[in-house]
Amino acid sequence: MTVCFLLGFVVGTEACQAISDPHLITLPSSKALWEAKSRWAWELEYDVAEAKAQAGQPTFHTVGDLALAQLSGAGGVGMGRGSSDLVDDWHADLDGLGMLLAAVIAAV
Repeated sequence: MTVCFLLGFVVGTEACQAISDPHLITLPSSKALWEAKSRWAWELEYDVAEAKAQAGQPTFHTVGDLALAQLSGAGGVGMGRGSSDLVDDWHADLDGLGMLLAAVIAAV
């Protein structure tokens, strides 16, 4: 879905309604998950991410969440105070696809 969303900016979103709503598009996982060298390492990284979510630590789940946080950091209406710190934390864990997504969202 993320790749389709990115291509939608180049080609247009008329052909796929799902990519026209960024709140339906799940963000790619962290670089640590994508680059885990073993199943054990992947499960460890996954458990760390799940523990943060269950502890109530704010995180982004969709492209829409990320876009709102970036708007908030730019003075718009969004996720509230501290959203720029959340965006910085998200950027710190990016892989190549996430960096491309971040660049597209920043340009929009």
